[in-house]
Amino acid sequence: MRIKTTPEDFRVEELTDFPLVDVPGGFRVFRLTKRRRNTLDAVREAADAQNVPLSEVRVCGRKDRQGVTIQYVTVPATRDLAYEAEGLRVEHVGWSDVAAAPARIRGNMFDVVLRDMPEEEADRVSRGLERIGDCGFPNYFDEQRFGEIADGGPFLAELLVKRRFDLALRRYVTTIHPDAPPHLQRRKLEIREKWGDFDAVLALCPEAEPAALVRTARDRGYIAALREIPRESMGMLFSSYQSFLWNLTLAALVGDAGIPWAGPAGQDLRVWSPDAWQDGSARIWSLDIPTAARELPEMPPEVRRALDGVLYARKVRRSQFHIPEITQAYFASSPRAALVVPDELSYERLPDERYQGKWKVRARFSLPRGSFATLAVRIAERAA
Repeated sequence: MRIKTTPEDFRVEELTDFPLVDVPGGFRVFRLTKRRRNTLDAVREAADAQNVPLSEVRVCGRKDRQGVTIQYVTVPATRDLAYEAEGLRVEHVGWSDVAAAPARIRGNMFDVVLRDMPEEEADRVSRGLERIGDCGFPNYFDEQRFGEIADGGPFLAELLVKRRFDLALRRYVTTIHPDAPPHLQRRKLEIREKWGDFDAVLALCPEAEPAALVRTARDRGYIAALREIPRESMGMLFSSYQSFLWNLTLAALVGDAGIPWAGPAGQDLRVWSPDAWQDGSARIWSLDIPTAARELPEMPPEVRRALDGVLYARKVRRSQFHIPEITQAYFASSPRAALVVPDELSYERLPDERYQGKWKVRARFSLPRGSFATLAVRIAERAA
């Protein structure tokens, strides 16, 4: 089975509760449609073209560069973000008295095409979609949430929690994206080796942001440099680490040793079976599990034991999640359901026009904010 063969094979549209009005309000609302761009890059391009300060642009959610995505952004009413380029369209759709924010997202509607399957595999995927439509699937964060550790390194936020500020800054400057060209990967590995020798490191940092951070570290220390990391970036790094700990907590609750990205190198996905509803873990699937932070809400005893066990194994205490040295982001706990059930699910099995003699399955469904369609379809492949 192939996922995301083309961008058009993975379409996502935000479902929002924006109170749109036809008359001018405090904010202009724009529909942003992008292809092969992540949200931050798309917004930055439009903002630069229209001379809108990036700090004045608000988004509901962040989407990665894979697929075709439709989402909503706002700017103050005095600004105009309308813009069009190859793979990017930003069009005005109305006005609102409130700015875009994650809380405005009700969920996402997905239109996914799965390709290059023998007929029996396409039949199995169809049955699996039927089963997860009836029973749901474990609401793990999927691997794209953890691109930060794709090179096998530690989570930057965990280094901050442990007060390893020097290593945290090194991690930020030298994280290697899997798609990075070989010369960039070699240069970042060299920076890691020479870390601490600021002059040598600066010679290897032609890009403006890492060079500025290294100069600040040299002149004013590592904490001062870390404070210069943009709020958006630091918030994403904190969320990535909380998501990782949440996955481990759910895995501990259900004894699931094969969760996606449970370790730096990743692991195979466990075969999810709705039969789990019939065993002793059935109660678990009705629970909400909070993300890790210093202050936690009330929770069932088994959830607290599982979360405390995860933190203990990683040599982290909840009190350490308060990091007064870093002012642009913080850890806030929020609940997440252990199980998610797709809504409005439909699918069809068709001959695959791209792969001769093979079949495709086109599935359409919605998921709550923060749940992953890629995980849903991979589980569907194994659930039948």
